[in-house]
Amino acid sequence: MQTTTTPNKETVRRISVLHKAKYCYLLVIPTDPLVYILSDIATSRLDQFARDLEEWSGMKFQVYNEKSAVDRVNNIKKNGEKILPIVL
Repeated sequence: MQTTTTPNKETVRRISVLHKAKYCYLLVIPTDPLVYILSDIATSRLDQFARDLEEWSGMKFQVYNEKSAVDRVNNIKKNGEKILPIVL
C-alpha cells in the first residue's frame, strides 16, 4: 500500500500544540503507508498523540521524540519537514 496523500500540516500542528509540543517534524515516504512524526512530546504521551493524529487525519502515524532510536530521529530530522514552530 502506498501513501498517495499527505496529512494536513495545519491539523498536525494544532494537535502537536495541544500536546504541548515546541517543535515537530513531518516525514512522508511515498512507498511507506506510515507517516513519521518527531516532536518533543513526553514519552508517556506519544501513544495518545498518535491516536489523536490518526483520528483527525484518517492516516497511520509513527511518532517519536528525542528519546527514541537515534537513527530514526536523525532520519526524520534530515529528510522530514519542520512544521512547528512555524517559520515565515
